[in-house]
Amino acid sequence: MKAAIGGAGSGAALGPWGALAGGIVGGFMGGDEPELYTQGDYMNDMGPYRAMMEQQMAQGKAMQDPRSAINRQMQQGIQEQTMDQMGVANIMSSRQNASNPFINSSGIQNQQAQNSMLDYANQGLGQYNQAMQGRFTQGMNQMNQAQSEMGTMYQTGAEINMGNVATMNEYEQGQNQMMMSGMGDMFGAAKGAGGIGNYTKGMFDFL
Repeated sequence: MKAAIGGAGSGAALGPWGALAGGIVGGFMGGDEPELYTQGDYMNDMGPYRAMMEQQMAQGKAMQDPRSAINRQMQQGIQEQTMDQMGVANIMSSRQNASNPFINSSGIQNQQAQNSMLDYANQGLGQYNQAMQGRFTQGMNQMNQAQSEMGTMYQTGAEINMGNVATMNEYEQGQNQMMMSGMGDMFGAAKGAGGIGNYTKGMFDFL
């Protein structure tokens, strides 16, 4: 409507035909294009969330890698605990030998101490393997969840893009309908106002 009024005002200087032609030509132009919230706008707004999901995926990947810093730290902690247990077992065995020098005459005490330390070593290895299995599963679940969230985000962006395409198609269709309606009005007015020649003369003078 504003475009039509502006066109009519511009064409008024050429007389009533110019005003009418200007109004119709302005009406062809229709309203302003709709302001769209684009896929790019959405992705920019989701930037902090996307960074968080990428960090979660990286952390999940690290949890599955035995060589990652987080798993090496865990392994070191288990090894230190195992060494402490083996050290305590060795100290206890030494004290028993010192208190009774005949107890180990057959070497049984030393064998028992070695077996005890081997048990601690196996326990440490089993604890590490169990922890790694748990972390692998947890890391996989974390990565899958992050990938799912990222997929949903990109799907939403694609849906926004498709919605914008539909909106612009509707806008263009409306523009075409307005143009056809304006053309009908123009020729209808010419028919009842002295012929097409006079009407189009005023219109072309405006253009």
